[in-house]
Amino acid sequence: MKRKVAIAISGGVDSAISAYLLQEMGYEVVGVHFQFWTWGNNLSSSENLKRTLVDDIREKIGLRIEIIKEENYFKKTIVDNFLSELSKGQTPNPCVRCNPFVKFKLLKDFAEKENIINISTGHYARVESNHGRNYKLIKGVDPEKDQSYMLCNLNQELLSRTIFPLGGTYKKDNIDLGKNLGLKIIEFPESQDLCFVDTKYYNQFISESIPNSFQPGDIIDKSGKTIGRHKGLVYYTIGQRKDIRVSAEKPYYVIRKDIFKNQLIVGHIDELGRDQMVVNNLNWIYKQPIMPFTCDVKIRYKSPYVRCRIEIASESEIKVNLSRKLRDITPGQYAVFYSGDEVLGGGIISGKEQ
Repeated sequence: MKRKVAIAISGGVDSAISAYLLQEMGYEVVGVHFQFWTWGNNLSSSENLKRTLVDDIREKIGLRIEIIKEENYFKKTIVDNFLSELSKGQTPNPCVRCNPFVKFKLLKDFAEKENIINISTGHYARVESNHGRNYKLIKGVDPEKDQSYMLCNLNQELLSRTIFPLGGTYKKDNIDLGKNLGLKIIEFPESQDLCFVDTKYYNQFISESIPNSFQPGDIIDKSGKTIGRHKGLVYYTIGQRKDIRVSAEKPYYVIRKDIFKNQLIVGHIDELGRDQMVVNNLNWIYKQPIMPFTCDVKIRYKSPYVRCRIEIASESEIKVNLSRKLRDITPGQYAVFYSGDEVLGGGIISGKEQ
């Protein structure tokens, strides 16, 4: 009897090729397509396209695909949390949160109902185990597509069941394979983009969802001088240059946001950047390393790796000392820690400065 695996099918080429490769590996593959909450009707055409592609995958790959609607759970767990953090002056990353708490959880729940042990997604990442005693999350071999950053909140239970068929492959080869299989190849936005609202409607979505966050306030330079007015802190993030409408010989960038005073603190590019940050809401993939220790860190999905030294800041926080200044250290984003190709874990960048 074939081993079974439940795989999340988005409609894109990556999940389709993952399903095909699992079949080639000898698995009986069951697909699951989740339908999540979206704002208004602006994504209806995109969702309809995805469903058409899911039907195409069902036909071309020869796959049973179950459609599961989880609008309310997704909205409560991801969208409401995103809006709450945004209203506090953070710049959250809902995609990193979604993977363990929604996508992988719901996929695991479905698999258990079907008496299926293994689950799978189309992420470019790998899992390695020490004879089943502990599991490591490893970068995908394609440096342009590695998605291990987005998976930093996974744990041992999820990794013990997960298969990433694309971890050892390259995107360009998977596109070629998809064409050879006769699949409709359509590229959707990268996973750092919001899936529940179209980018062109983002400001309208935010203004209707958290109207109290759109309070104008003072723009302050680093000396404390008021030099202008901002249109609402929710519009700005660290390192941003756009929409700072202040005349000056040199452009201003967002240095910090003071949510309590409703002030936007700005400075010139040479004033931007820090070499320290505090990180909380930590998740260690296997176990917390003995501190202090040295490793690499990424502060955004597409940011470079930077060497750092980590030490305990408090019972629930760590202090990260960077080997060089980074200009875009943004409260609410994830800092993800690596030892070589292995993801050690990650956490949320705090607004604290030490």
